[in-house]
Amino acid sequence: MAPSPFLAAVRAARSETRALPPLARGLDRTAVWLDGVWARHRMRSEIWMARAERVAHEARTLETLADDDLDARLALLRADQQSARPTSAGVTETAVATLGEALRRTLGFALHDVQWAAALALDAGALVELATGEGKTLSAGLVAALHGLAGRGCHVVTVNDYLATRDAGNLRPFYERCGLTVAAVVAASPPPERRRAHAADVTYGTARELAADHLRDRLRGAPSSVAALASGALRGEAPPPRMLAGRYSAIVDEADSVLIDDAVTPLLISEPDHAGPSAAELERADRIARAVGPTASPNPAGLSNTARSEVVRALEADGVREANQRRGLAQVETALRARRLERDVHYVVQDGAIVIVDEATGRTMPDRSWRHGLHEAVAVKEGLSPSGAGETRARISFQRFFRGYGRLCGLTGTAHEVRAELYEVYGLPVTRLRTHRPVRRTQGPTRVRRPLDAARTLLEEVKSLHATGRPVLIGTRSVRASEAVSRALREAGIAHEVLNARDDAREAEIVAGAGQPGAVTVATNMAGRGTDIPLGPGVAERGGLAVVATASHASPRVDRQLAGRAGRQGDPGSSSTVMSSDDDLFREGLIAPLAAAVAGLARARGGPAGRCLRGLVRLAQARVSSRARGVRRALLRSEEQREVALSFAPDP
Repeated sequence: MAPSPFLAAVRAARSETRALPPLARGLDRTAVWLDGVWARHRMRSEIWMARAERVAHEARTLETLADDDLDARLALLRADQQSARPTSAGVTETAVATLGEALRRTLGFALHDVQWAAALALDAGALVELATGEGKTLSAGLVAALHGLAGRGCHVVTVNDYLATRDAGNLRPFYERCGLTVAAVVAASPPPERRRAHAADVTYGTARELAADHLRDRLRGAPSSVAALASGALRGEAPPPRMLAGRYSAIVDEADSVLIDDAVTPLLISEPDHAGPSAAELERADRIARAVGPTASPNPAGLSNTARSEVVRALEADGVREANQRRGLAQVETALRARRLERDVHYVVQDGAIVIVDEATGRTMPDRSWRHGLHEAVAVKEGLSPSGAGETRARISFQRFFRGYGRLCGLTGTAHEVRAELYEVYGLPVTRLRTHRPVRRTQGPTRVRRPLDAARTLLEEVKSLHATGRPVLIGTRSVRASEAVSRALREAGIAHEVLNARDDAREAEIVAGAGQPGAVTVATNMAGRGTDIPLGPGVAERGGLAVVATASHASPRVDRQLAGRAGRQGDPGSSSTVMSSDDDLFREGLIAPLAAAVAGLARARGGPAGRCLRGLVRLAQARVSSRARGVRRALLRSEEQREVALSFAPDP
């Protein structure tokens, strides 16, 4: 029987118990860093592997257990979890072994030691770095069942709706065997379906959908504490219905992408803003921006004095009075920012609308838009009808949203580079687990060539690999780059598939076929694709999948994600990089003299010049990553300060 609205609201309020302190400053940051080092030491890999051996042994002893006896153990485990009493390590190991045996009987998968270790580390509140292809989905499902048995709900956060639906469906027999309900929340879910999904013991969904439902609850005035509920009950007030049934537990898949790369992405709920710029104002701003663009474009921080004077003259000529010129100037600055965004790099045009492309994943984000009139300005630049601007009614960043969970853990293939930030912001110690089988992937060097030489070198390498029958995966940074590579391959007569933001619908099909003999696949990014690349017949004997990157990303983690597609589960494979000396990374991450020196060094190629170029790549990545880290920290601090200034409740 479903609980009453009041009891459901109490359950939701009790679930939100985590109160992380504000970000530390000064010497306190050093103390937090040292605490993180100690936390990672206490959760080092060998500890989990030793415990995993004990769990695996206990799970083997359960294989002869009758089904009725296993069901009785699961029922007892549910009672123990719902009692909310602390459990010893031994009890947790027994619980994990019992759930693992239920998983084996329902799905037919026997977990290996690394998967057991990942489950134990997740339950302890760690962020587990587990190589691509090691079976993160099953480890996450095991812990989701363990947390779901507590009766407060567990969220499994995926990077897209497809994975949420797929994983919830695939693991449903296991959850039902454990006496649990499971559901998925996707963008198309109507409100009644969302409420049913959030009422399930285990709910799969993207960070965006979960955070959006949290904001909708806040807009409805749903109380966020038991005290507020009790006060309302004494006054005879019924609690408003909640969409999100609390934030007791979250298991974040591709955690570095969600918690780091998307950390500053604001989740907004808007309503039409009738005070926003009209279509005529947007078109006027775009026209003036085109005229002053050469003067203003070198100064991304705003209009130069010369450009400002030119804009004022243009506004006056257009009949704009002095009182409205400040508004006109702001609109022109927005139009100039729009002109710096590149089509097929930062966005694509689909069905007559501007759709943002996520650089970290290469996917389109049709449910997101730029703020402060920028989205409308980009539409006008492309000759499209602008959508109406919205007035923000509620907003939250993913950083603030996930800091509010009572229990938080996650998995990813690449977290080591951001381990200090993950502990400082989320209190998550990173533990790196070894692979189940030895890695046989060979790592080639990063080669920097002049633009024409880079294209020629890439094509020659692909031809050479293709001639051997090995499948080749070519990684690019943008839609435009993927299509340029595709044109070169067509001209060379090499059949291939292209996976970019224009063809998300065939993602699983393209990725699954990328390991067949002689297959050539061009992809914008492989982060969080969630689909294995199985090797076709005879491919392992030829050397396995060959990954060739055409650029180094701003974050080394993304480079590792791409390389990790080869050599999965002990398969052979190789990875290499061929990038151009005019790559955006050098312009964004190096000071002008060093960026200019890259082209000269690229002519010399190998030897000391090659080592110097690889050093400049690492320097550029470090500088860009440092700036991004500063932006994330500044946003979180500003959110904390705004809550204090407006007397918001501590929990967002």
